[in-house]
Amino acid sequence: MATSTSGTPGELFGASGRHARVVVLTVTEKEFPLAKDVFGSCEPIVDVDMLGAWTHRSFADQDHLPFVLVRAVSRSNLGAGHDVNHWVRNFRPQAFILVGTAGGVWRPNGPDRKKWKGPLRGDVMVSEFVHYGDYSKVTPRETLPRYLRLEQPADDLLYQAMQLADEPTMWQPWLGPAWEGQLTMPSVHEEEFLSGEQIQDDPLHATQQYLMKSFDRAGAVEMESAGLAQALHSLRVTATYAPGFISVRGVSDLIWARDRAGKLRSRDVKKAKKFDTRNAAGADVGAQATSAAQADEREDWSPRAAASASAFALALVRRVVARTVDPTVGHPAVPSFDIQMSDPTSNLES
Repeated sequence: MATSTSGTPGELFGASGRHARVVVLTVTEKEFPLAKDVFGSCEPIVDVDMLGAWTHRSFADQDHLPFVLVRAVSRSNLGAGHDVNHWVRNFRPQAFILVGTAGGVWRPNGPDRKKWKGPLRGDVMVSEFVHYGDYSKVTPRETLPRYLRLEQPADDLLYQAMQLADEPTMWQPWLGPAWEGQLTMPSVHEEEFLSGEQIQDDPLHATQQYLMKSFDRAGAVEMESAGLAQALHSLRVTATYAPGFISVRGVSDLIWARDRAGKLRSRDVKKAKKFDTRNAAGADVGAQATSAAQADEREDWSPRAAASASAFALALVRRVVARTVDPTVGHPAVPSFDIQMSDPTSNLES
C-alpha cells in the first residue's frame, strides 16, 4: 500500500492511504466490464491494492490517483448512497461521475402529438438537475410530488461536459467494438434526470403518467443519481470537503411521455414510435409493444449505451484531472494528471 508523502492525510488521503481525484461509479454487472474495456483502451488498468478500484497502470503506485473506476454494490438509490460513503472513506475524491444506462424520454412536439422529440438510443445524457420521483403524497383526488434535499450536479463538471459535447472527436473514437457497423454516432444531451425506485416499461401506466406530468422537463429516467446526490449533500459538514458529481448515462431504451395537455393514449404511442429512427433490428415498434419486446430492445442497446457513457466519461475525467487544484487554508493542493488518449485502437494489454 502506498504511503502518503505530502499534504495532510486526514484532509486529502482516505483510509486506503491514497487520494483519488475522481471516482467513476458504474452500476451493473454488464456495464462495469464495458467501462473497464473503454478506460483500458488507452492504457491497461489495474486494481489498486485489491480494493475493487481500478486505475491506469502508470499511476497505480502513486499516492495521488487521477481516477478509480468502481462498481456499485447494488442497484437503486439506497445502494448508491452506500457506495458514496464507502469510496469517500477510502479515497476522499473531489468528484463522482456516475456512469451507466438510462431511459431517454420522448415528448410530443406540438398539441396534435404528431411530432415527437427526444434522444436516440445510444446517445449520451449528462445531468443538469436531479429529481427524486418516488416521494409523494397520495390523496383521493391526485398524487402530489414531495421533495428531498439533494446535492445537484456541480457547475464545473457540467461546464466541462458541455465543452466536451461540442468536440465529438475527443470521445467518439473510444466507443469501441459495440459501435462497429453503426451508420450514425451518438450525440450528447444536457437533461434533467428523474431518479426513482421503479423500472418504467409501460407508457400508459398511471404511475408513469403521473411522473411524466409532475416532472415535465425530465429527459432521463434512472435509479441511482438521487441516492448519490443525497449522500453527497449529507457530507457537507466541513469547510474544506464538498465533493461534486455529475451523472453520465447512455440511452438504452426510450420512454414515451405525456405532455401537460392530457394523458397519453395508445394511438399517441403509435405516432411516437415512427420517430424511433435508431430502433433495434427486429423489435416490436407497434402501439402495443410488450414488456418482452422492450426488454429485447434494451438487451440490444444496453452495450452500446454503456459504451457511449463510458467513452464520454473517460474523456471527461481526462479534462477534469488535467487541472491542478490550488491549496487553500486547511486543504492541500491536488495535483494534475495527463491521461494519454492517443491510440484507442491498440490493444495495450500485456
